[in-house]
Amino acid sequence: MSVEERRVRHREAQRKFMMSKRARIAQLRLIIRGLERQTQFVKAMRECDDLRRENEQLRAVWQLRTQLFSASDLQFHAIDLPVSPMCSALLEEDDESADLDMSELLEQQLLKAVDD
Repeated sequence: MSVEERRVRHREAQRKFMMSKRARIAQLRLIIRGLERQTQFVKAMRECDDLRRENEQLRAVWQLRTQLFSASDLQFHAIDLPVSPMCSALLEEDDESADLDMSELLEQQLLKAVDD
């Protein structure tokens, strides 16, 4: 076998080796992409489960508070006291906001906290 024939065979062997190496690298890249997608999916599902559990806990707390602080328990009784004319004008302006009872305020605060 001549030197030239050995070089040709060696080049062919190197070419086949490089082709198989490139094919293996491409195959490994596909596997890596698939695994990355799976890990992203698992992370998203874990986060979703965590958020669902947190939401259930917040709803349970909210229901417990609404049961404990029902509207009838939080009714405030007005006491008739002498009021100066200046104070009575200020109180008349605040009557609209005083119409909300405490349970509605608690509900609004809890809903706002859950939304945040």
